[in-house]
Amino acid sequence: MYNVKGKWALITGASRGVGYQTAIFMARQGCNLILHSRKPEHTASVVEEVRSLGIEAYAVSAELGATDEVEAMLNEIEAKGTQVDIVFNNAAVQIAYRTDYWQTPVSDFEQSLRSTSSRRR
Repeated sequence: MYNVKGKWALITGASRGVGYQTAIFMARQGCNLILHSRKPEHTASVVEEVRSLGIEAYAVSAELGATDEVEAMLNEIEAKGTQVDIVFNNAAVQIAYRTDYWQTPVSDFEQSLRSTSSRRR
């Protein structure tokens, strides 16, 4: 298994279900966490729970279908100086696999996140 101790992971949809279980698993491996949900109060107890496992963690919030909210969330992470090493995108499904992830066009993310957001309304 890849050693994640001391790394930082952003987990979207971390307040419950698969996102929550992933957060607990990663924290037990020593991975620091940025826990996303639509509203900060949704992940407040998860942040405390994973911190009790001895890692650093904080919450961010955004409606992932709203570009301005995603940009604000990313700016918040950047302002904290957090180097994100791992992204577990539990809150949406990526529409295409890219061999060069860093060249993924923004339109792919927008389409994926909008379609996920509209299914939840």
